[in-house]
Amino acid sequence: MEQQGVRVGDGIALTARDITDRKRNQQEITRQREENQKILDGIPAMVFYKDAHNRILRVNRAVCETLGLPADQIEGRHSAELFPDDADAFYADDLAVIKSGQPKLGYVERVGRTDDGERWVRTDKVPLYDSDHSPIAVIAIAIDVTRLKRTTDRLEESEQRYRGLFDRVPVSVWEQDLRAVGEWLDELRQQGIDDLPAYLEEHPEAINHAKQLHQVKGVNQATFDLM
Repeated sequence: MEQQGVRVGDGIALTARDITDRKRNQQEITRQREENQKILDGIPAMVFYKDAHNRILRVNRAVCETLGLPADQIEGRHSAELFPDDADAFYADDLAVIKSGQPKLGYVERVGRTDDGERWVRTDKVPLYDSDHSPIAVIAIAIDVTRLKRTTDRLEESEQRYRGLFDRVPVSVWEQDLRAVGEWLDELRQQGIDDLPAYLEEHPEAINHAKQLHQVKGVNQATFDLM
């Protein structure tokens, strides 16, 4: 019950209003928000809920742990306050998703830095709609892939170094994949063919089949020079 007093002459007029339903509605809204937050906090990825003006409206526990800030120091702030170097790029992606109403999934982007270098995340962004089914906000779900990105970069660098050495060898070198041939020969053995040379001599078409299974993965520059 909500009561109010108003001075009337030498006295006070009291009014009372039943607000039971309003209290129940407020309690239900609070309960739903707490329940939704528990669900968000259980997601093992960073979750951002952002509006069309690049403000962060809601985050989950993973975001707080990554940024080292409590939720009340993140929610309500503009992305530029937390990600000054990347906010414009984030906003461009957000607007593209909001305006098109189409999700943008599975792309890798840089998000700030760690003590030992850049931080990278794999991001999915999906639009949120109002009651008229118009996109008005975006949910971004980001998984830290910094370690995977660094490993991939090192593998690419290693491959480039290997390719450089491969091409500088002054004799013809062929890189071949014989796995399919080996599997085929194993199948012949399982069929009871023990003398493979004799079998291949009796079945010349098998040689052609083996040639088809054989794959040339690459050759070096010296090989091209001989052609």
